[in-house]
Amino acid sequence: MNFGTIVDSITKQCITQIYECKDRQAKGLAKDFIRYVGLKEVLQRQFMVYHNLNTAYIKDKQSAQMFVSESLKPLGKYSFADIQSFNALLETKYSVPKMKSTDINRHIGNLIKYHTSEINDPQMYVESFSFVVDHISTFRETKTLDKDVLNESMELKFLKPQHVVKIAIKKFNDKYKTTFNESDRRLFNLLKSKDDGEIRKYRETLLMQLTEHCAMIVPAADEDIKKNLEKAIDRIKSNEDTDSILYGYELLSEMKEMNKHLVEDHYNGGEVIG
Repeated sequence: MNFGTIVDSITKQCITQIYECKDRQAKGLAKDFIRYVGLKEVLQRQFMVYHNLNTAYIKDKQSAQMFVSESLKPLGKYSFADIQSFNALLETKYSVPKMKSTDINRHIGNLIKYHTSEINDPQMYVESFSFVVDHISTFRETKTLDKDVLNESMELKFLKPQHVVKIAIKKFNDKYKTTFNESDRRLFNLLKSKDDGEIRKYRETLLMQLTEHCAMIVPAADEDIKKNLEKAIDRIKSNEDTDSILYGYELLSEMKEMNKHLVEDHYNGGEVIG
């Protein structure tokens, strides 16, 4: 599997474990996987390449082409055989379940192969390069959540270890650190400072805003959504560690998006943490 598909498979495995009430195993797997990737430069650089090319949006196609070429450069000093070996090591170490690659990950993998392999396929390169450029230059609008699937989406968004990915991106991809907004930077810097007093104040404000946004959502939500929100907030309140703050930060972001769709008439653009 290419690196992007390996990450997708590990993420899916973590989410499945949490649904099976194996929270500790899921958290341990996610943290150890990210830690191990951080120890191997070739894996770090793949993380950066797949993240950038999966998530970037650049409307101008010429700029998008330049961005694709620039993003591939960090892997230039490695051979494709080395990349395959490290990916295979990662699959073996974590017994990564096989998973079908998404189109974008497959085409990113083709571009990496072309740039790092002595045997090149120009037609494959042109097709994959065009696909990735089209992906980057196409605005991918977040769909409005249907009420019937909102409950499942909330649970999935809350449980998915997105904060682990964000921290890894910041650590491995300082070159593009300007993509983080002010709220992200404030949170990372605050936790890095280990200032217990300031962290406590931040946590109190976070809990207050979680409660406020939950109150906005509840009138327009069904009973299952209400219960899941309250359960998630209770989990955050019951823990005072770094993870609870990170989970709360992600949950608050999701709740703000929900309010835009569910209670837009009541949403007044209140103060945003950060």
